[in-house]
Amino acid sequence: MTWVATAYRWGWSNNHHYIVYAGEDYDRALELAEEEADDRGGKYGVVVRSYTEDYSRTFGYFPSSYGEKLPYHNYRLDYISRLGHMLEDYLRDNPDHELVQKADGQKAFYDALQKAIEEPYLG
Repeated sequence: MTWVATAYRWGWSNNHHYIVYAGEDYDRALELAEEEADDRGGKYGVVVRSYTEDYSRTFGYFPSSYGEKLPYHNYRLDYISRLGHMLEDYLRDNPDHELVQKADGQKAFYDALQKAIEEPYLG
């Protein structure tokens, strides 16, 4: 069985994350996970999971300062990312748009974003 300790910034599985430990020693995985959570000043939640060929299972979690019970997926980050990709696609295909011509115009950015939302780019 392999034990993996993974640190997630703010406990969000779709935010910055990194492996703290991967190996066969369960006690070492827990020890390093707890140390990492403490040493990062509350910014990272650290989960310890076991992996076999057939399944994975969570055995321990040391939360970030948000106090989450387990790492979770922040869907707001996905939404904002998708909006950004839609806007990028729209502006790439509409090079005459004001935002492309005048990159410093904040109003132009919001106008383009609103248009991308109202008229989704479908490829």
